[in-house]
Amino acid sequence: MGRLNKWMWLVALTPVLCLGLAPNPAQATNAYPATVTLGKLTDTYEAPSEKDPSDVKLTPQEVYITGMKQNDKNADYGWYRIATWRGEKWVKLTEADFNGQEQLVASDVALLAETELYDEPKSGTGTGIMLGKQTVHAEAISGSYLKIGTWLGSKWIRISGDMLLDVQAKPQELALAAAVTPVFARPDGLSELVMELSPQTVHAFEQKDNWYHIRTSGWDAWINPDIAVPAGVSEQTMSADVQQKTVLYAYPSFDAKPLGVIAPQQVNVSGTVGGWKRIDSDWVGEAWLYNVPDPDQYAPPPATKQSPGDRKWQFRQTEAAGAVGKEFPVNVWLESPNGPIKPGTKLQLGVSMTNFSRNTVRLDAPAQFAIDIVRLAGGEEQTVWSALLPETATSITGQGNYSIEGYTWNQTDANGDQVPQGDYVVRLRLIRPVTLGEDGVEWKHTLQFRSYFVNVPIHILLPAGDCTPRLDTAKELFHNYLTSQKRSSVPASRRIADYRIQDVRLARESYDDFTFTVTYEVKPASDSFKPAAAGQSQWDGLIRYDKREFHAIRQGDEYRLDTKGISP
Repeated sequence: MGRLNKWMWLVALTPVLCLGLAPNPAQATNAYPATVTLGKLTDTYEAPSEKDPSDVKLTPQEVYITGMKQNDKNADYGWYRIATWRGEKWVKLTEADFNGQEQLVASDVALLAETELYDEPKSGTGTGIMLGKQTVHAEAISGSYLKIGTWLGSKWIRISGDMLLDVQAKPQELALAAAVTPVFARPDGLSELVMELSPQTVHAFEQKDNWYHIRTSGWDAWINPDIAVPAGVSEQTMSADVQQKTVLYAYPSFDAKPLGVIAPQQVNVSGTVGGWKRIDSDWVGEAWLYNVPDPDQYAPPPATKQSPGDRKWQFRQTEAAGAVGKEFPVNVWLESPNGPIKPGTKLQLGVSMTNFSRNTVRLDAPAQFAIDIVRLAGGEEQTVWSALLPETATSITGQGNYSIEGYTWNQTDANGDQVPQGDYVVRLRLIRPVTLGEDGVEWKHTLQFRSYFVNVPIHILLPAGDCTPRLDTAKELFHNYLTSQKRSSVPASRRIADYRIQDVRLARESYDDFTFTVTYEVKPASDSFKPAAAGQSQWDGLIRYDKREFHAIRQGDEYRLDTKGISP
């Protein structure tokens, strides 16, 4: 077995989403300090509410802050989420709790409304002097205040929703190729529409993610190239069957302002572009929709043979050396994008093979792989799309790498039809067995890899269009539910003493409801506790649940957790 560890031939399938990169957390400026030193015994809460206390009390110590809830601008306290040995908890801190705890930051902050200057980072010290819309440089943070330099010396401003942190000064000429580019009063697709621009070049002087700050026709405004009507709209009249409740948008973008929701029906289409359909509604006027089939009505295409096309493996020499695993001479793994994927988002796929040995590895025949997109529906696996890769070389030199890229999945099946929302897997498949060996080593081995390294979960979520932060809602609903199960009025067979939530992920989403999975642990309040079938006993009397699914239902403008038939 020792000889197998001397080298490694690596195969990596890398799906990359065509989305803007999230800022590096080490470089991003949060709207709250990184830490706070607690000066007294501090109560904690399961949610940002005094109605949900935790039995964890913190002695004076420094704790890491992982989030905060925006409070009324006149409040002198704030709710902060912190990391503890019992998972994340919430604490209610006043301005006095941050006295003398000034932390350095370096962030340009765009003020989107008039903002008052304060002499100190606490209420009651306002100067009455207001700053107009402009970009200022923050040099320190204390609680919910930022220190900035002014003509009066160092002053403080209170963090609010009327600010944009980490704006980058990037003067540039921006060519707008879209047929129509809307201009907004704020960097928000829901804000006031200032005007619409035809194709032209505009001067942007600063940027935040994909939002660009411009001045045009006397307006200080923002544009986002992702929110626009692209050039090349196919002007055609046709009908389309909408199979499920579908959101209408002001522009062909999920980041655009939602105008309403239509029920399943047949609609008249006047134009199409990139999977989007333009309709003329009697009640909202011109609107755009992305038509996604009902998962219950979708029929997968029959298996089709894919052509490898004209792509070729590209070779490069590396300095890779050493072994990555012990059980197999070949390791295979996939990198997966995180978070929900919107319909129409393109996935760029590629494969990379690296020989970690200093010796040449030879195959008895060319290896050939396929990339499959597999839909998980009701316990069944349905292959909706597949790409056959060209054959590999029969040898790979020591520390050599072969890679191939350029495979794109745009969320359509083999028939070219949009697939429904739901759970999918990107899977790397070896077409036929291959035996390989290393020069100078007297052994042969069959190319193989572990299944959990070659299956990347992909979750296509249909945006509900009401701008509800669904993941935060799911966390809050579940926190509230578990907190309620600690009350003395709950039967002993269901009552818990404590809990710890480790992971929450959205699973399915629609306008009326959504489902999410939770990995969590509960500690029974007594020996009479009867765990659900999915629970697994752990050390110290804990019961663990992995990826347990829950359902939330819309009631008016809010959601409630469907607790019928469930227990902790």
